[in-house]
Amino acid sequence: AAQGAGQQEFVQLQLQGIIGEYLQAQARSNADEQTAARQTAVFMAALDETVSGLSRSGKVVLVHEAIVGGEVPDVTQSVKTAVYAKVPRPQPAQALGAAPQGQAARVEQEMQAFMAANQGRQRDGKP
Repeated sequence: AAQGAGQQEFVQLQLQGIIGEYLQAQARSNADEQTAARQTAVFMAALDETVSGLSRSGKVVLVHEAIVGGEVPDVTQSVKTAVYAKVPRPQPAQALGAAPQGQAARVEQEMQAFMAANQGRQRDGKP
């Protein structure tokens, strides 16, 4: 049976976990700053597109940290799979060195901008 027009399906997503995992992989890669910035932008766009697709399909996406309780399906793994089908994971460099400090700070700013834009869109349940 199809859900009624007024029914909205809630799903939870550990968005910060997905982004954090990607950023850690990017920090461990041997990509130069411009390449890392470009790859991160492509990843963020793919993530945004995937989350928007959930919203368009009638799902109300709740950021995992906002869940208080109840039976809300967790779509984190399927979102991660969908994004990595479009965007390759950063490959670790041979030598595990830390990323340059400036790069980490810039990527952190990009992540926060993405989160702010995404949460704003999701609050009203519309893409």
